[in-house]
Amino acid sequence: MSTTTDSFVITDAGLAEVVAAEEGGFAPVLITEVGYGTGKYTPTGDMTALKEEFKRLTTIAGGAVSENVIHLSALDDSSDVYTVYEVGLYTESGTLFAVYSQALPILTKVGRAQAMLAIDLAVSNMSAGSIAFGDTNFLNPPATTETLGVVELATEEEALAGEDDSRAITPKTMKAKFKEYDETVSSGNASRDKQDSWVTRIASHTYAVGDIVDCPFKRNLELICTRGGKTAAGDLTEASLTHGASVTDGAVTWKVRAKIKTINAQETDANGAVKIDVGVKTINGEKPDGDGNYKVDMSGKRDHTESVANADLNKLLEDKTYSCSGTLKNTPISCTFCIVEAFDTGTPVSGNIVQVCYIPQTDNTVRTFTRNCLNGATFGKWTESGAVKTVNGISPDAAGNVSIPNATTSKAGLVRLAAEQDVLNEAPQTAVCTQLIYEINEFRRKSTAYKVGDKVDCAFQYERFLECTKAGTTSKNLLDTRNVTHGQVITDGTVQWTVRTHVRSVNNVVADASGNARIPSFENDGVTVVNAPDYNAITKSGFYHCNSTGAKNGPGYAAKMIVLGEAAAGKHLTQIAFPIHNTTSSIFCPKMRSRNMSGEWEEWKTILLAESDEDVAAKTFTSDDGFVRMTMPNIEKGVAPNATQYAYVGIYDKKGFDGTGNNRVAFFQHAVRSDGSVDTGIFSVDPNSGNVARISVGWTSDGKQISSTSATPSDNSDGSELAPTNWTRMFGGSGYGIGTVAPSVSSRFSSNDLNDINKTGFYTVSGSKNFSPGGQTTIAMHIQRAFDAGVNSAQLSFGTDSRMFIRTRVESTGWEEWAQLMKVKSRNELVNGKYIACHNVTTVKGTAPANVQWTYFAVQDSSDSESEANRLAMFAHRQATNNEALARMACYKPVSGSTESVSISVGYDGSGNSFTSAPNPPDSSNDQNIATTSFVKKTVDAKAGVMTRKGSKGGAGTMTVTGLKANQLLVVTCDMRNDTWDGGDYALINADNVVNGSFKTGAGTGFYTAYMIATSSTVNFNITHQGISGSTTTVYAMG
Repeated sequence: MSTTTDSFVITDAGLAEVVAAEEGGFAPVLITEVGYGTGKYTPTGDMTALKEEFKRLTTIAGGAVSENVIHLSALDDSSDVYTVYEVGLYTESGTLFAVYSQALPILTKVGRAQAMLAIDLAVSNMSAGSIAFGDTNFLNPPATTETLGVVELATEEEALAGEDDSRAITPKTMKAKFKEYDETVSSGNASRDKQDSWVTRIASHTYAVGDIVDCPFKRNLELICTRGGKTAAGDLTEASLTHGASVTDGAVTWKVRAKIKTINAQETDANGAVKIDVGVKTINGEKPDGDGNYKVDMSGKRDHTESVANADLNKLLEDKTYSCSGTLKNTPISCTFCIVEAFDTGTPVSGNIVQVCYIPQTDNTVRTFTRNCLNGATFGKWTESGAVKTVNGISPDAAGNVSIPNATTSKAGLVRLAAEQDVLNEAPQTAVCTQLIYEINEFRRKSTAYKVGDKVDCAFQYERFLECTKAGTTSKNLLDTRNVTHGQVITDGTVQWTVRTHVRSVNNVVADASGNARIPSFENDGVTVVNAPDYNAITKSGFYHCNSTGAKNGPGYAAKMIVLGEAAAGKHLTQIAFPIHNTTSSIFCPKMRSRNMSGEWEEWKTILLAESDEDVAAKTFTSDDGFVRMTMPNIEKGVAPNATQYAYVGIYDKKGFDGTGNNRVAFFQHAVRSDGSVDTGIFSVDPNSGNVARISVGWTSDGKQISSTSATPSDNSDGSELAPTNWTRMFGGSGYGIGTVAPSVSSRFSSNDLNDINKTGFYTVSGSKNFSPGGQTTIAMHIQRAFDAGVNSAQLSFGTDSRMFIRTRVESTGWEEWAQLMKVKSRNELVNGKYIACHNVTTVKGTAPANVQWTYFAVQDSSDSESEANRLAMFAHRQATNNEALARMACYKPVSGSTESVSISVGYDGSGNSFTSAPNPPDSSNDQNIATTSFVKKTVDAKAGVMTRKGSKGGAGTMTVTGLKANQLLVVTCDMRNDTWDGGDYALINADNVVNGSFKTGAGTGFYTAYMIATSSTVNFNITHQGISGSTTTVYAMG
């Protein structure tokens, strides 16, 4: 920001501090801080602080740029975000020295951006040297390869010299450097040293095959162009630059090659040359000269390739290489390109001439053909080199292809490696590889993780297998199991295997064809049949079939029984009897009993089948104390489990338990919960829907009794149903906020919409639809009428900002709009501290209305009349069609029936200019009445006389003013324009025959004023310019 003389206001306190410093001979007043604020106002000299300051900066710097102009800068490099409307300069003592404010933003700062504010402060009543600043300077450090900072740009001469390591080179000077190098290379004077310094790959540059440049980022490598063209516009990827790599760069292909450091361990001399003794004494009979150089006659040798378009190969007989393209004749096969080498054994062309023809193929292979020509006239047949004659006795076809048949059991041929599916499908013409053999046989695999208990087959020993007895990962090497033995422990990587043997027989009984081994240890297929059994006498371990006829001491039914005993006689015995089910038998549970060391048998006890199918036959269970007991194995009474544990008894229909709850009709459940609470419940299942009704009792973790039910009576129920507390509250009134806290709308109406409420009560509004203007988080009262005629509903809403709103609903038209209620203590007394917001529903701020809009707030007398004759005061706002806005405060004459009023107005015209209006005070007024401009002008003109324009001068030069009076006040103005401000520009007005006869403007464009007193009837003015664009000087005389 740059200001003019009327921008910043120097405060009275700031001026006093400067005067005190100058009179006392002290150092200049030190400005140490800049304050930012959000106040928007017209600054005055009596201010001592900003009105809405939010930030201080000490990072400021500045100094005098002319006799009466000070330039200063303030920097904020924090991450703060703000907008500035007022700026204050503070001295070292904390005094507000100068202040500036405006309605538009002065400075806006965002994010991590730096904010710099530049200020030009014009001082006309003090010397700019009277002000100084702190030591803070905004100088970045010099830039280095590690530190951000400032850097000086190199000149073209410095860039060409290439010796300065502190200045930066620009694209222009870089281009000059490359131009110098190109000219040097073109003249043949470029040495490798120079190339080492400057020849690196250049973007968007054309290169030819064989060009060599240094490798960017890696000076130990160089790039050799193997395909010419133009390089890409961007940089090469550093990671791709490795020795031997082929790099595509736009249309260019580079071969990356390491620079030669030594040859045969010999390093270069200062010129980069290496002398090598290769032991050669002569070349083609020539001996080296004194410098070791050989002169070899290479005339007539194959030193280049000749390109021939539309070639006839019968004419290419000279001893050289030809590159042929286009429409070709006498080629071995049809083609549009080939390479031909001719080898002549005689001179001139005579004798045997051998031609070799190379034809590239689309798969990047090359077919080679040869033929002989005798004396350049008789040509032999082309023969393809390396061509297949036969494969397994099969000759190639005309195209040179050999078709090999598939292999059979009687004939060799092609086979395909089999996949797992091929093995399963017994696919022909497939061969099983070693890997698949391992997979099919589940052999041990290399570098594979195994866990304890895993088993794999043992290669080469089909009767053995390996069992993992220590988990880990197998070795990457082969595991030789050809000679392992049963029980051997093998370490394989971090895995440990134990060699096991597959079961081959049980008690010398081998398996049948199905792999089953039948053990005929007992009668009747392994079970001993006992007729008229005495269970006390069956003591030998084994399996028994006990008939029920004549049975003694048995379980009460025919049974299959297992007897478990110990080897020594007289030890414990256990009998387990299983009922034999048939069409006539009842369903029984298994029973068991034991015999103690004294030979006494205990009573038979029933085994409850709970883990198999959970079915219990309809039966009475009895015990010593009349209880059927169930144990929860993971529960200790009084100790909360980590997770809720259940004890459960289900009742099913005749279909029984099928793994789901489909056939369940009821169940009993006891729950021990992780929070320490317990509950016991009875559950009944709806046979149609499967829904469950529940009633339960229990205890909280702190010992309070609880009960609950999932059954809720209908709204009009008055029968014997259990009434839950929520139903009781709902229909006892508290469910709708009567006598308790107000429930949320969403808890009573799923739509969470105030329009859907149909029950009288109080409600908590939270995120509900159709809420009042008072806010979404509030409370509301709803009254529902018994009949639909007329107003059938009313709602009262209390806003979060203490406002109240009301609306009603008529069945035929629906809800009306919310209306605000005004809070008053009586008809004409507002609540203290509250305000009333009056909304003009037609006016939109910032948009001119189609018609003039008035909004009134009137104060009436005690009568009920709202007419202007009974009005005491009024506040009004007017919005005109040109967007002019006016606020008016009026007071009515306190005379009964009078409509006369006096008013004060403020506003903005259609262009955004502010204006005011007030009644003119009496001419003799000298009290607290507001002085209007009309009053001031009339009073000033009466005392000081009329201000008369005496002369005007445009630009520099002289001007004479005559007809003046002695001691007459002159007002001298200078309307100065400066388009090229540099801090030292001004306009200077000098006058004779006056008091205070020299007037100097500031450097910035603006309107400057000075006052002089004439001492003669004629005054001569001399106007001079210093660096400004132009000025207009005008002289006014007062009286």
